[in-house]
Amino acid sequence: MRMGLRLHHLAIGWVIGVSIGLILLNLQYYPPANGRDEIDHLTLIQFYADNNRFPVLPDDYEIASEQAHQPPLYYLLTSTLVRLGIGEIDPLNYEENPFLLRDNYNPDLPPYNRVLYIQNFDATPIHILRWLSVSIILIGVAAIWKTVYILFDQSMAQVVAPLTLAFLMLTPSFWRTAIIVNNNQLVFMWASLATWQLAYLWIHGFTWRRSVVLGTFLGLGLLTKLYMLPLLAATAGLAYLAKRRAGAATGTVRHQPLWAGGVAVVVAAGWACAWYVRNMLLYQDPTASRATETLLDSRRTEPFTLLDFLEAITTWSGELWIESWNILNTTETLVFASTIGTLLILSNLLTFRKNSNPQIFLWSITLPTLIFAIAGAIRNTHADYTPPLLLAAYPSIHILFALGVWSWISPQYQQRLSFSVIIFITALTVMFHGRFFTPLFPPISDDATIQTNIEFENDIRLTSYEYSSNAAQPDDWIRIKLCWQTDTPQDQDYAFTLQLVLPDMPRAAIQDGYHLSGRYPTSQWAVNETICEWIPLHIQNGVETPRAYELLVSLYEVDGEKLIWVDDPTRDPIIDRITIYEQSTAQNIDTPWQVADWGKVAINLDNPNQPQAITLTWQVLQAAPTNYRYYIHLLDETENIIAQADAPPLNNTYPTSYWVNNTTFTETILLPAAPDATQLKIGVYDPNTNQRGIWQDGTDGIVIPLNN
Repeated sequence: MRMGLRLHHLAIGWVIGVSIGLILLNLQYYPPANGRDEIDHLTLIQFYADNNRFPVLPDDYEIASEQAHQPPLYYLLTSTLVRLGIGEIDPLNYEENPFLLRDNYNPDLPPYNRVLYIQNFDATPIHILRWLSVSIILIGVAAIWKTVYILFDQSMAQVVAPLTLAFLMLTPSFWRTAIIVNNNQLVFMWASLATWQLAYLWIHGFTWRRSVVLGTFLGLGLLTKLYMLPLLAATAGLAYLAKRRAGAATGTVRHQPLWAGGVAVVVAAGWACAWYVRNMLLYQDPTASRATETLLDSRRTEPFTLLDFLEAITTWSGELWIESWNILNTTETLVFASTIGTLLILSNLLTFRKNSNPQIFLWSITLPTLIFAIAGAIRNTHADYTPPLLLAAYPSIHILFALGVWSWISPQYQQRLSFSVIIFITALTVMFHGRFFTPLFPPISDDATIQTNIEFENDIRLTSYEYSSNAAQPDDWIRIKLCWQTDTPQDQDYAFTLQLVLPDMPRAAIQDGYHLSGRYPTSQWAVNETICEWIPLHIQNGVETPRAYELLVSLYEVDGEKLIWVDDPTRDPIIDRITIYEQSTAQNIDTPWQVADWGKVAINLDNPNQPQAITLTWQVLQAAPTNYRYYIHLLDETENIIAQADAPPLNNTYPTSYWVNNTTFTETILLPAAPDATQLKIGVYDPNTNQRGIWQDGTDGIVIPLNN
């Protein structure tokens, strides 16, 4: 017993210690206004503080943000703090930087979900509001702790409680999402407090005082976020089950309806009740949800299929636990988290024999919330709506996760193995934060592999670069690493543009942004300090292929002019070229002609008697060692050149050193009229040395007799 208690205290201490570290890490290094949707919550808080009224859609949309359809309790409370003097948030002065320099950047997201902003404002009020968010979360965590000790006896709670807190507080993204400014924290707290009260009433019976307290928590939750609705339905179901279990003669039964009265009183007495009534008058919708969805165009347009349903019920556990799809954006991680989460939930079936009473309670909360979440996924287009819709069931779900582990452990090993599970969760958390926070620690000082020296008029230089791949197909992503230095201190912040272009062709890719996503603006750079960053480029569909697009970089003043490249003020510098290609369906062309080991060509003369148009079809075997040019000669009987053409492949849009294996392309070359021509000779040569390429038959060119 003493050994178990010691491990119990060690596990709790470990979870709390790691959580404190995560809190400090997130608060210190997670940039203000960079959290998902945080800018919208801040905008609404400032709107309430400035106007002391609810926003009207769509008139106030630009300043009221997409959050205007949410119940306003959280915004009213936080805007009161702003009015009391903690500082102006002034979100209208944020400069949008929608170019998320991480693997989970999604160009299809609407602009309001691209949430990186340059840090050019006083962040003090945001830091204070974030500390408030953490305090609110900790109250909810304490309520979950109390819930475990109410539902289970002490020996079992000593195992389940540390596991529950580990699954909750050491969820890889829990503190990252918990410290940003939004109303999720407050509804999480109300849900945790309501679950705590429900657990007490479930075990000990209803009393009028606790019923009213429960109703108050539920009502405050409804005034904070509509995601509290499933817990309201679960409470009604639990009250019915408690009545059936206790029997009509039990004195405590008469107090059960009081929780509903508490909800009604809080909602009716709160100032936010006016919000529901006003919305009904303005929009014929008490929550204004339809008006917001119309503005955001966020309703599902395609039918909800059986596959969508199966995905929703299998991935919700993974997204809830690790937010793997939204943050890490790897299918393998999502499958892993979903599998583990689903197995843990299903494992609870094994514990029904011993703990049917608490299990019924937990499942009565979880199932209505899960149904509510799936309904939200059906109604909306974005899959990431599912985890927030589960907020009301956070306490019960994480207790079920812990019970899932408990059900697989033999009683004599429960303390030790549960602590091992906590260590495993900690390791996942460390791996996640290591990946997530790496881009937040500027500068990345390691030089790139390819040296260059591109200097702009503001004394900022591109010193080196590298790429994840020098070739890509349409709709692919490639990453470019750029390393910068400044020779003089910068007194303002600059932005960059990186693009793949060719003259007179549609652009293949473009990315604008602030250095290190605005986390390390140029005004903060030290002289001769190396600053490196990875820039993602998305290759557009429908671009010309195969082509070696020029990789251009430019700097410009924020809301100002483009900076001049010192070496050539008339154009942007070309860093390198990136080949965009499509795999050929015909792996081989029928031709006897091959030059060296890098290309085969088929030649077609439209008119053999007067070959003014020559069509070349190339099959690429590999990149050539240098950039060759064609030479095409029309020869007379004495082998004198009487007409010729000289050109790079595809007018220099696909140089031979950038060729990609198993690509084919065709081009037509026009020559001057030469009626006396008797032979055609075609070959390739290096323009730097004038050395001709050697063909497989040992000659320096292909000779084709012409009919006279």
